[in-house]
Amino acid sequence: MAYIDNAAYDLSAYEPKKEQQRQEVVELRVVKRNGEAQGAPIKVILGIILAVSLTISMIYNQVALAEVSDEINGARSELAALQDEGEKLREELDSAMSIKNIEKEAEALGMVKIEKDRVHYISIDTEDVVESVDNAKGTIVSRIKEIFSTILEYVGV
Repeated sequence: MAYIDNAAYDLSAYEPKKEQQRQEVVELRVVKRNGEAQGAPIKVILGIILAVSLTISMIYNQVALAEVSDEINGARSELAALQDEGEKLREELDSAMSIKNIEKEAEALGMVKIEKDRVHYISIDTEDVVESVDNAKGTIVSRIKEIFSTILEYVGV
């Protein structure tokens, strides 16, 4: 294929490229240091101990949570039972305080209803009279008391 060289177009970008691939060989060497080789098992053991202790603490917390939940559920059921019993006792009290029950108890005690022929009205023809004893020779304390009571009456207390 013939290429036309034109400055306006750069067709070299579309040409197939021949690349040489280089293969580089990378050589890795493992160097063990004396300090790291001896500390690795200790780190693993400490990590295992940490993981086991965290697992045990999580299990303990779940057990404690379950116990508290059981206590709460027991208290709720006891509360519901006590509320039902309270409602039952209120109903018993209301039925015991009804007029019919009170009348039955009164008749059992020998009481009878008031009849019109048993009612007697008493009329008194005298007027209500209040007599006060005027003690002109009162002591000093009684006079001071009288003065204070007069002042309090005037003030309106």
